Amino acid sequence: MGSGHKFTESPEGGYGSASYFRGMKAVEKLGGNFTDVNDGMLTKFENRPICYTVGGQEFSKEWGYGIFVGGAGGLCGYSGL
Repeated sequence: MGSGHKFTESPEGGYGSASYFRGMKAVEKLGGNFTDVNDGMLTKFENRPICYTVGGQEFSKEWGYGIFVGGAGGLCGYSGL
């Protein structure tokens, strides 16, 4: 998952480079209602930061809550072939 470009805090590393998710919603349980995501619901987790980065969590009235995801993709760092 990603665009081939890591997310960075610089203007070049967000829109136009890294991929992003916007208008995020959460479901608390199977069959439950959708709820708008907020900062208290998310924990940043990057198990392969050499391969991809996550960041830029923000809220806008137009797009709702969103995050950026970027990385090289493919089998980055995988040596199990």
